[in-house]
This record gives sequence, structure tokens and C-alpha cells, in this order.
Amino acid sequence: MRILVVEPEHRPELRKIDDSLTVMQNIVGGVIQPMYLDDSVVLVCHEEGKFMNLQANRALRDKDGRIVCNQMESDREVRE
Repeated sequence: MRILVVEPEHRPELRKIDDSLTVMQNIVGGVIQPMYLDDSVVLVCHEEGKFMNLQANRALRDKDGRIVCNQMESDREVRE
């Protein structure tokens, strides 16, 4: 599948990866947490990233202003 990888202090990068849990865990560096934004967009973050004090990365915040996602990848189909 084609994904957009967004890492701290780097430009987003388009990658083609195998659709597997292991590959997604390797990208985020640990256990993944999917966040469904709508029917076509899923952000995949490190499940414990904010508790491990990972570097903030284009933070997504909940309605109370708390950061809910740090390092992320998106498995939305990316069109050329």
C-alpha cells in the first residue's frame, strides 16, 4: 500500500509498504494506534508516544486541547 509518512522535522514522505502490522510498527517505532479521521483517512501513531515524551510532530489535539498523536503515518490512498 502507499502511505504518507510524517516524521518530526522532516517533509512528509510517500512510501510504498507491505500491508502488515510489523511494517507499520517498524515505521512508528513501537505499538501502533490507529486513529480514524473519516472513512478514507487513518492516522497510525505510536500508541505510547506522548507518554514516552517522543518529539512532537504536527500534533493533533482533541477537543480539550490535549495532544492525541505525535509521530504519524497515514494510510489514505495517495494519488500522484
